[in-house]
Amino acid sequence: MRGKPIVILGLILLVLLIGVYFLLVKENKIQPVSLSSNSISLSPTTGNYKVDQTFDVNILIDTAGKTIDGVDILYLKFDPKILEVVDSSTTTSGIQIKQGTIFSMYLGNSVDNNTGKIAISGLVQPGTNGFKGSGVFATITFKAKASGDAKVTFDFTPGSTKDANMVEHGTAKDILGKVINADYSIGTK
Repeated sequence: MRGKPIVILGLILLVLLIGVYFLLVKENKIQPVSLSSNSISLSPTTGNYKVDQTFDVNILIDTAGKTIDGVDILYLKFDPKILEVVDSSTTTSGIQIKQGTIFSMYLGNSVDNNTGKIAISGLVQPGTNGFKGSGVFATITFKAKASGDAKVTFDFTPGSTKDANMVEHGTAKDILGKVINADYSIGTK
């Protein structure tokens, strides 16, 4: 008999906690727990290459079922002593990476092979329903310049729109959950 009131009190407390959780989610005080996370990733994430060899790396996005209006990569960094980006468009001034087909507009497509920084943004056409799904955002062609460990990493802080981010449809909110970087091994010829 003495254990029954404790069980009932525990159930009441559990119901109250669940109610508070859903109230806070409804009022946008907290984000709901998500089992899957939208992401920006590199593919492949590892590989072995030789000096003077070129290889392609895809920047993939996965919205994890959410609708987005755009993606920014500010910045994707690489070691310019070991890698350089091969220009995907010789008719456009500067060095660019190959744009994907997910978005109708790509802006700020630029590469600095001296500092090892890549920047690119993709946006849906204004007035459209956004993008939901996964696919190739862009493709980088790297050329191995010297032997060593070549890490390729996204600048990323959750919730920040000043680095790699994924913009929720109809808002300016960054909903990017995670990034997946890469590490390539460059050997001699």
